[in-house]
Order: sequence, then structure tokens, then C-alpha cells
Amino acid sequence: MTIFESLINDFAKATGLKLEIDEGNSCALETDGLIVVIQYRQKKDDLVIFAPVTDPDRVSLLSKELLTRALALSFNGEETGGNYLGLSEGSLILSRVVPIENLDHNKLATILLSFSESALYVRDRLSDSSQDFTDENLSDESVFQSLEENHALSV
Repeated sequence: MTIFESLINDFAKATGLKLEIDEGNSCALETDGLIVVIQYRQKKDDLVIFAPVTDPDRVSLLSKELLTRALALSFNGEETGGNYLGLSEGSLILSRVVPIENLDHNKLATILLSFSESALYVRDRLSDSSQDFTDENLSDESVFQSLEENHALSV
């Protein structure tokens, strides 16, 4: 049994979830309509945790507005919980890389909970049509003003 198989088995036993590892060294779980995939990369000895945060069946075209929202959310990783937001096969995907060394099922549970909360937040923000992410709102001045207000940058 590989370290990944052992980790997933321990996690499944502790949580009562039924998780099956496929031939690509990955497994998936679903929470609140969100599909979270855990993939083991043996060569890098890490896990990639990822989840689609847009639904290609509901969002047939990745509009400029949606991509602008995604970039705004990605700025400095604050709105994404430090996770990566990228594009794959027509969907925006939130992802995180976790070294498998010293990872046990309790740490994995904590990481997955945090990641899932971030993914749900990003998904909701991307689907919120009331959010105004126009080009004018993303000017350099507004970005620096936002940073200054959050004490992240002193100008």
C-alpha cells in the first residue's frame, strides 16, 4: 500500500466517507455541490487538491467579466485563501499543492475543510452577478487604496 493509499484509507475511516482511488492516483468527494479532487503526484511526492468553481454547463462562455472577477479574487491570494485560481478545460479551477511528507488524516481533514470553504466562497463570488468588477473598479489607484486600507501596503 502506498503512502497515498494509506492516507486516504485512514481519512475515509475517520470521516466515514467512501473514497476510491482511481488509476490516476486520485479520488473525489462532494460537499455542497462542490466536487473536490485529491490527486497524488508521486514524482513530486505531493497532493494537488482542486475543485471546479464554475460549471461549464451553466457558464457556456468565460466572459471578460467573469475572468476579470477571477483575476480580482486572485489578487495576492487573499480572496482565494492562498489557493491558486486557473483555467482548465473551460472551467475555472481552484487548486492547492500540499507536500505529503508528515501529512496524516487529521491534517488532511483540516486542509480539505479550509480548501472547501475557500472554493465555496470563490464559487459564490464568481456566480454573484451583483458584484461589480468593471475595469474602472480595478484601476491601479483602487487596488492601492484597497491595500492601504487593509494595511498591506504603506504608500
